[in-house]
Amino acid sequence: MEHRMDTERLVDGNSAVYLRGLVTDFKIEETFRNVYTDAKFVEVQRECKRLMYCNCSSINKELGEGCYEHIIKDIVCVYSDFDKKEKPINRWIFYQVLYCAKTKEVECECKMFECSGILCRHCINALEVQQISDVPKKYILDRWRKYIYRKHSRVKVTYHDISKTTEVLRYDKMMIAF
Repeated sequence: MEHRMDTERLVDGNSAVYLRGLVTDFKIEETFRNVYTDAKFVEVQRECKRLMYCNCSSINKELGEGCYEHIIKDIVCVYSDFDKKEKPINRWIFYQVLYCAKTKEVECECKMFECSGILCRHCINALEVQQISDVPKKYILDRWRKYIYRKHSRVKVTYHDISKTTEVLRYDKMMIAF
């Protein structure tokens, strides 16, 4: 338990100091790099890399007042056990992405944000087409922020404490005797 807490403190410290390089020139990627921990930013960066396989078709319909529908063409990738990575195959799938300008909300059919908490490449593509460079606050979750005070990692557990007082040591001996 103590080892896990020390490891978590070390990783939190490293992600606060170390900034991973950007893969793309998207402002959205830079925003997530500055806000999220390194481990979660790697997942966002993977989505930004896969964005190069996405094509937004020219059929961007306006559904209502400030609501737009984007059809995103994305390539299908298959995980290879031999190479231990995903490889694109010659098959395409279409995703419907809805963007509302009033509320600045974006919603995709793949439901990646609802499942894993990070924006999918389809939503990032739709935001880029709409020329939205700032990520709406709704899509930056507090649980993966770098500078959040995590109370569970600061809890002192007395039975693992090396500097036990004499009273605690005496109490431990009595408990063993009884």
